[in-house]
Amino acid sequence: MRLAFSLAIIMAICFSSLASAAVPQVISYQGHILNNAGNPLDTTICMIFSIYDDSTAGLEVWSENHLAVRVTQGSYSVMLGSNNPINDSVFSGKNRWLQLSIGGEILHPRSQLTLVPYANRVGSIEGAGAGEITGNLTTTGKATFGPNNINEGLQAFVAGEGNIASGAYSTVGGGLDNTAGSNGRLTGAGDYSVVSGGRDNRAGGDYSAVPGGRYNAADGDYSLAAGRRANASHDGSFVWADGQDVVFGSTGPNQFLIRASGGVGINTSNPQAALQIGGTPGVDGIRFPDGTLQTTAAVGGGGGGDITDVIAGSGLSGGGSSGSVTLSVANSGITSSHIDTGAVTTTQILDGTIQLNDIGQNGASNGQVPKWNGAAWVASNDETGGSGNGWTDLGNYIQPTNTSDTVFIGLNPPPGLPLGKLNVMGGLVVQDKATIGSTNQNTGNYAYVAGHSSRVLADYATVSGGNNNEANQSGATISGGLSNVASANSATISGGSGNLSNGIASTVSGGIQNAALGVGSSISGGTNNIAGGIQSAIAGGTSNLATSNETSIGGGYGNIASGGSSTIAGGSGNMANGVASFIGGGSNDTTSGANSVVSGGQGNAATNQYSTVSGGYHNRSIGSYSAVAGGDHNITSSLNGFAGGGASNTVAGDYSAIAGGVLDSISGTFGFIGGGVMNKVKGDKSAIIAGDGNTIASTADYSVLIGSSSTLTQDSTFMVDLPHVRFGDEVSGYEFPASDGGTNQFLATNGSGQLSWVNQSGGGGGDITDVIAGSGLSGGGSSGSVTLSVANGGITSNHIATDAVTASQIAPGAVTTSEILDGTIGAVDIATGAVATTQILDGTIATADIANGAVTSSQISDGTIVTADIAAGAVTTTQILNGTIATADIATGAVTSSQILDGTVAGADIANGAVTTAKILDSTITDADIAATANISASKISGTAWTSTNDGAGTGLDADLVDGMHAADLIGQGLVGQTLQYPDGIAGLTPIYLTATVPGNIYTVPSGKNLYITSICQNAASIYLNIQDGSGGGEIAYANRSQLLQQPIILGTGDQLSFTDSGVHGYLAITGFLVNATVTPITRSSSFAVPSGQVLYILNIRTLNALASLYIDANYDLAGSTHNMDMGQPIIVQGGHTLTLTSNIVINGYLR
Repeated sequence: MRLAFSLAIIMAICFSSLASAAVPQVISYQGHILNNAGNPLDTTICMIFSIYDDSTAGLEVWSENHLAVRVTQGSYSVMLGSNNPINDSVFSGKNRWLQLSIGGEILHPRSQLTLVPYANRVGSIEGAGAGEITGNLTTTGKATFGPNNINEGLQAFVAGEGNIASGAYSTVGGGLDNTAGSNGRLTGAGDYSVVSGGRDNRAGGDYSAVPGGRYNAADGDYSLAAGRRANASHDGSFVWADGQDVVFGSTGPNQFLIRASGGVGINTSNPQAALQIGGTPGVDGIRFPDGTLQTTAAVGGGGGGDITDVIAGSGLSGGGSSGSVTLSVANSGITSSHIDTGAVTTTQILDGTIQLNDIGQNGASNGQVPKWNGAAWVASNDETGGSGNGWTDLGNYIQPTNTSDTVFIGLNPPPGLPLGKLNVMGGLVVQDKATIGSTNQNTGNYAYVAGHSSRVLADYATVSGGNNNEANQSGATISGGLSNVASANSATISGGSGNLSNGIASTVSGGIQNAALGVGSSISGGTNNIAGGIQSAIAGGTSNLATSNETSIGGGYGNIASGGSSTIAGGSGNMANGVASFIGGGSNDTTSGANSVVSGGQGNAATNQYSTVSGGYHNRSIGSYSAVAGGDHNITSSLNGFAGGGASNTVAGDYSAIAGGVLDSISGTFGFIGGGVMNKVKGDKSAIIAGDGNTIASTADYSVLIGSSSTLTQDSTFMVDLPHVRFGDEVSGYEFPASDGGTNQFLATNGSGQLSWVNQSGGGGGDITDVIAGSGLSGGGSSGSVTLSVANGGITSNHIATDAVTASQIAPGAVTTSEILDGTIGAVDIATGAVATTQILDGTIATADIANGAVTSSQISDGTIVTADIAAGAVTTTQILNGTIATADIATGAVTSSQILDGTVAGADIANGAVTTAKILDSTITDADIAATANISASKISGTAWTSTNDGAGTGLDADLVDGMHAADLIGQGLVGQTLQYPDGIAGLTPIYLTATVPGNIYTVPSGKNLYITSICQNAASIYLNIQDGSGGGEIAYANRSQLLQQPIILGTGDQLSFTDSGVHGYLAITGFLVNATVTPITRSSSFAVPSGQVLYILNIRTLNALASLYIDANYDLAGSTHNMDMGQPIIVQGGHTLTLTSNIVINGYLR
């Protein structure tokens, strides 16, 4: 199709801007269009805008369709980015060019975009692929930089990779796998904590800090840990460790500990001792290992002193009055009188040396033992354990007397006994349940719970640690983490936060807010994933959903595997709906056919059984066993169809293939196109090798075409429509022919496989030696030019095949009565008009020569037939004198359009099927005129106003498409033109255009119909579903905006739309269409239970304010902000689940 547009397009680009707002991702674009006559256009057109990184070729970095652009007096205006936002990456390069396409025709040249569009890039920081900020950066909330970081704290900051800032006002400056805050693992919050960098560090106490290093933990409030494996576990502790891979930790509060295997140097860089001070230190005193404190300097040599004599006193020996004097402890000199009370502790006593005779009776009677009464050891009976003996017998259990007491079981407790209440050296056997930790609950038999505020509520269940975990079914297990729930038999959660294992034998290995709901289902990690099918599995990622049995998702974001045994390896926004289907990755890909495959790419769909899309952009594999290897916007809708690549190619014939090219199409079976542009193969088993604009017609089967803008219409034809034909190559020389042939020359072989041009009558000598005239021929010879002729009378009935003779084979006057066997010419033998007077020898046809019924009107001389010669029914309009036929003379069915006076026929007079589009006054057909079963196909609509690639029922979410090029022809308002997807078929389609002028401002969906709302255009107006007075919920449009909906709003029989208009500045318009009812629409502003055995597809969620919420089974809030959720993919809710809706919200979708 050639568009009648000139290239006189005047372009202007400007940016919208708002003070103190983010830079918009849209561009206001205006232009001017003239026709070939130079006059401005007034129409609605389809336009495609694309941005490239080169002026002529290059890579497309952005594209957007505007399917219904209104042109008034040649001028138009669009908002680029309104359908596909212009991200900052679009202008990340140096140069960008804008390309326009109108009605499928690309306009040249491209226009270079200059300074203003690049301003769009400054509004984007989050997710930017590259860039540099040279000025100040100010944020009013918390900040997160780097991949895989978690920022949960109030006004917190996190940078680096894999780091967590969970405490309020906490900071992680960088590094890997660091945590500022308790992250639920400690009793404190870790507020105001700081980790400057390093790896595997944790600042878990309030106001704690780790400046760097690795494996350091500052868990005490106001604590600091630095170096390697430094643990500041107590409040106010300061632990500085060297590079040894050994834990070095505090043992009490307010300690300052240093581990330096190379020594600590003060005012020296080469310490030779554990502590070496370069210079003069000042100290208040020195305490020695024996406990003595020295506060003055010892007497040294050099100066004179006042002591004249040293005498050995009690317990000592030696002494003197001159020279070096020595004092020593005398042998056996230390007696009990020298030892102060309490001076001897366990460290002064050699192990195993205290004998029983060394211990006094201490008031003990026979059989009594020493027991601690809280203040001193006293003699008490061995079997009592009463007050003052270390513990108290309280019946079912014993309690230590002092809260600081520790119970030790075993032999020879090690030095520095740990601070636990119970210390066991050796094995510990618990015969029933075990509860360890604080505020835990354990009600199960043979159950185990540890950690804090956790619950084990069933037999054989286990919570190994963590905080606020619950295992409430038999055999359920939680290894640790925070606020996890294992609520099914044998369910398991290894750790993480907020995870739910609700299926029997299901598993959640970790992550945040994951839910394993199906029997045997599993989630390895990630966040907000749901494995709902039996034995379904999700390896990780975020917001993935595996709803059917044996489904699996490898990772990614927002993927849904709803077909049984389907798999999604990764990517984002992918949907595997078909049984045993597979998506390898990419984004927004869909597999809805059984065993279908999409390997990757964006926006691809494999919708039938065993269909495949290997990659590319917005490709569709619709036919069974069909495949698209790549490219963009390619479609295979036939059985075993194949598209190798290219763009906008269509394979509609079974077993046909297109290797590449652009806008090529095949409708015949077993067809082939190698490439090129706008080639069409309509015949069966035919092929176009390449070229452009070539067509093999539906009448040309088994044909091959090579050419340009050529058409082939004959069967079994090899057509080369090119000015030159050569075999070989230009570099080494053509093998044959070397040049074009002359007039009346043809290619002939020389017997050695070489071809050359020869004259039609020429050539060398031949191998034929004699030509003999056979049956029916005459002539012949053995030399020179030999002639054969048909012998006179030589052709008999034996030589003529059945049906071989037509009028074109009979020369004028060649057939006389003598050549015709009497009575053998039947009416079926004579083609209409085949026998004229020139074929019949005058006066030679006798009555006996004419078979019964052989003579028709063409054989009879005009005006020679009388009444007796006319058989019943032989007279038509040409034989009747005008105006002479009365009513009785007209047979039933004899009157056609030309016999009827215009405007005099009533409805009862018209036969079924008699009225075509040309007979109907435009815009006069209403819904009531079209039967409910009238499936309007493309052949019933004039021109090319409607196409449908898969207009059938019963195949799930069929891709029934409205061609955007002709949407204005169908709708007539220029408000709808996007590619639409309908649940099932388009039978009985009627366009709808609604405004507030509808009588009573209320529109009711007719009986037996579904209404699909595809766009809403309004300002200062309101639209309500099934609510006429506007009270309560149900409002579907409240913001001043226009919408082309990604998913239609569907209404059913009897549903109502009511409109309000707030004043003279208000307006509204709704476009869409009616079709025969094929689905059950659902519109709810209150709670709704999905019936068992059915599936609810939610297409739209309309909310009035931030108080609106939508829950599935009271667990997952799908709303909660002031906006309308216009979804590119439906939310799918299986039967048996309940939706809970708060006020100010309405949902719309359908049941299947």
